[in-house]
Amino acid sequence: MQSMHQKGSFGADMLAEKPYVDLIQETNLIFKEAIKQGMAYDIPAAMRAKFENDIFVFSGCKSYVELKEASSLLFDKEKNQVRSFNDFYKEVTAIDDTYNKSYLEAEYYFAVGSSQSASRWVQIEEDGDEFDLQYRTAGDDKVREEHAVLDGTTLPPSDDFWNYYMPPNGWNCRCEAIQVIKGKYDRSNSADAMAKGNDATEGKNEIFRFNPGKQEAIFPPHHPYYKVKDQINDVLDKIKSDSESSGE
Repeated sequence: MQSMHQKGSFGADMLAEKPYVDLIQETNLIFKEAIKQGMAYDIPAAMRAKFENDIFVFSGCKSYVELKEASSLLFDKEKNQVRSFNDFYKEVTAIDDTYNKSYLEAEYYFAVGSSQSASRWVQIEEDGDEFDLQYRTAGDDKVREEHAVLDGTTLPPSDDFWNYYMPPNGWNCRCEAIQVIKGKYDRSNSADAMAKGNDATEGKNEIFRFNPGKQEAIFPPHHPYYKVKDQINDVLDKIKSDSESSGE
């Protein structure tokens, strides 16, 4: 914030400067820890590399969106002047709380669940349709109603349902998909299951219609942060290259 205030502006090219690189890297480290915590099974090196690139790009896009929002508070429109640093800092405190506490906590736990789901999918693909997959909630009073209706959904891994509704299916979702012996549970009607999944992820939750293991991505590919990816892609490539060169 001091760097931004001193310059009186913020743009994509500034992401390559140390204060902003530090923010991106610190955010990325948190998601690296999430992947470490979530991996239930070993995964191929190529898949892990894709996951690490995904969380790095997500960290960069998140940081840019946050910083861009903060930069809009540099100028006091009522007084028609740039805010003093103290006033600016007070204004951006709420942004810090939103992005680096509330959002970050939800994103961390999503990354844990997503990496767990993805690593399980590697095993599931190896077994093919030898087993069925069953959707299970945490089974307590905290389960959201739209996810509760999916509880017990049983379908083969090859069913299209799992392309879109492989858990986690939202922020702080604790649902999971478990391999079960084929024939032990009645299979669900695929069309009905798809309709329930669609209802569970309608509106702003449509971004969660993906399978982390199949798409080799930790975060939803259509997350709003990614709307700025084209603007900052070159800068992120430079940051990543510099980081790899320095061994960080």
